Amino acid sequence: MKRKNLLVSIALFFFINGIIFSMIYSAQSKPFIDEIFHIPQTIKYCRGYFDEWDPKITTLPGLYYISVGVLMPLSALTGMDLCCVYGLQAINLIVSAVNFYLIYNISKRLHPNVMEDWKHLMTAANLAMLPPLYFFTFLYYTDIVSTCLVLLCYLLHLQHRPWLAATAGFMAVITRQTNIIWVAFFAFETIIEFLKEEAVWRRKKKITSVVESSFKYLQILNFVVIDLSKQDSYRIGHFIGRVLSSVIGYLLVGLMFFGFVVYNRGIVVGDRTAH
Repeated sequence: MKRKNLLVSIALFFFINGIIFSMIYSAQSKPFIDEIFHIPQTIKYCRGYFDEWDPKITTLPGLYYISVGVLMPLSALTGMDLCCVYGLQAINLIVSAVNFYLIYNISKRLHPNVMEDWKHLMTAANLAMLPPLYFFTFLYYTDIVSTCLVLLCYLLHLQHRPWLAATAGFMAVITRQTNIIWVAFFAFETIIEFLKEEAVWRRKKKITSVVESSFKYLQILNFVVIDLSKQDSYRIGHFIGRVLSSVIGYLLVGLMFFGFVVYNRGIVVGDRTAH
C-alpha cells in the first residue's frame, strides 16, 4: 500500500509539473537568463565538441555530461533530436520527480518511528516544491540535478554504502563545486557515528536522541577521543582503520577537489567576475 501511495504521489507530482512546464514552454520557448550559456554548451557536447567551452560558464560540466548521457541514447532510439531547448529543460522536470522519491526515502530513514506514510509524502512534497528550488524545475539550470545528486549521496550515506555515496558526491561536485561542503559533512558525520558506537560500547548504555541534541553529547565524544588516545597502538590502529574504510571515498573526492582548486587557482571556472 505504501509503495502504491508513493507511486501515485510521484505520478501526480510529475503530472502537475508537466502541465506547468508545458505552459511555461509555450510562453517562453527560447533559452532564458543563464540558459543562454548552459543550453548551447550542452548542444556542443551532444554534437561531440567536448573541447569547446564558453568562458561565461562558472560551474563544472557535470550537468552537461549527464544530459548527454541521457538524451543521446534516447535520440538514437527515437530517431529524434532531443538535445534541444525542450529536451534539456525536460531533464530537470524528470529529475524533480526523482528528488521527490529521494526525499521520501531519506525522511523514512531519519524518522523510522513515524508510521503514517502520508507524513513522509508531505515532507517530500514540501521540500521538492521549496520555492527557491522549485522555480528551476522548469529551466535548464544546475540546481535541480545538483540537489538530486546531494540527496542521492545523503541517502546512500544513511544506507551505509560509502563508496556509492562518494561516487554520487563526486558527481555532485562536478555539477556544482560548492557541493564539496556536503561531501565533507557526510565524511564528518561518518566519523561522529564511529565515535558514537565507541561511546556506546564503553558506556554499555545507549545514547538517546535527547542526549544527542545536548552539550553532553560533545562531552561524551570528547571523552571517547581522549580515552582512545590512551589505548595501545593496535587498538588505535584498528579504530582508525575502521573509520578510513568508510571515509576513504569521501577523502579521495576531497583530494581531487583540492587538486582542482590548486590547478585552477580557485573554485570558479570561466568568468570569475560573474561569481
